[in-house]
Amino acid sequence: MPLAVEFAVPGAATNGTEYLWEFGDGESARGTQARHIYGKSGDFPVVLTATAPDGKVAVGRTRIATAWAQEDD
Repeated sequence: MPLAVEFAVPGAATNGTEYLWEFGDGESARGTQARHIYGKSGDFPVVLTATAPDGKVAVGRTRIATAWAQEDD
């Protein structure tokens, strides 16, 4: 069963800062908000990189762990 996760940057700067989300499974998205679907069990490092117009970079990290119980037949 896939897991949909919504990510957001609270109080995101609107001055041209670019936001890149990396979901730890090879997929990525851009913007202050992102929705991603994890389709398999695992432990995924999520990285948000914010790049300001002057080139300054800030990085935030978290982890998403997914697990599905096997259904008995």
